[in-house]
Amino acid sequence: AAVMDTAGDWKATTIFTSGITPVGVWGTNYWTDCVAAENALYISYSTKTHAFVWEVRNDVARPFYTADPGFAIKRLVYKSGFLFMLGNYHAAGSSFAEMRAIPLTTGQVIEGVSQPRRHQNTTFSSFEVACPANEPGIFMADRSSGKIFYYDIRNDATHLFDDLANGGTGDGVDFVAGEDQIAFLA
Repeated sequence: AAVMDTAGDWKATTIFTSGITPVGVWGTNYWTDCVAAENALYISYSTKTHAFVWEVRNDVARPFYTADPGFAIKRLVYKSGFLFMLGNYHAAGSSFAEMRAIPLTTGQVIEGVSQPRRHQNTTFSSFEVACPANEPGIFMADRSSGKIFYYDIRNDATHLFDDLANGGTGDGVDFVAGEDQIAFLA
């Protein structure tokens, strides 16, 4: 983790030792993310075949979730009492985008919350960027395809929000949520 000291300089510090050493290129061979939620910090680490989430509460870290082989977590989002884990599931030589959720009141994972176009022949194979929406929902997208989806938490429904014309070119798509708006960066 990086923290700012009193002089305003960024310094690296160890929050806790996971025992896992990243191998390869970040964003290609492994992914990490973290989100603060309900007085805790949730940290994920994934490779193409394994994914882990740790909970840090009161300066004590503990394993929180270990995914079944094949699910890679690329983003964590907290919204409406749920920790959402977005990424992809790789099996039988193909990948498809998947979002899972853990209600923090129960800690029981809900698999397959959203799997848009899983059974269609499309290029949408991963959720790589995501942010909470102002309403009870989440925006999520695949960087290379430019397809942006909205997940409606109240109705448990996924909708295609936009399909950017320049998807698959340049550095891809990313977006962030503000108080009154969502900024889409392509």
